[in-house]
Amino acid sequence: MNELTPTVGQWYMREDGRKFEVIDIDDGDGYVELQDEDGMLDEIETDAWPTIDLKITTQPLDSTAAFDEMPTPDEADGGDPVELDGAADPQRVANAERLNASIDLDL
Repeated sequence: MNELTPTVGQWYMREDGRKFEVIDIDDGDGYVELQDEDGMLDEIETDAWPTIDLKITTQPLDSTAAFDEMPTPDEADGGDPVELDGAADPQRVANAERLNASIDLDL
């Protein structure tokens, strides 16, 4: 049992050592939304919050580990501009056009 108030942005540790961050408190639906250090999303009913054995803790050293596998834009390999919602990113298109123009001038 805990007397802690859920706070957005605060990290907590469960009795088993797992850490999570409160990312939202939805008073309307009665849930505390959280994300654990592996990136998994979960929610706890606001009424159940006090029954969970928790301690306030610090952010894990590698709290972004869950996002390490995310794809990166292909600009490093010189690929085509990345499509954003069906439209090309204007900055990347402009950069690609400048690069192509400079290559043409060198010939």
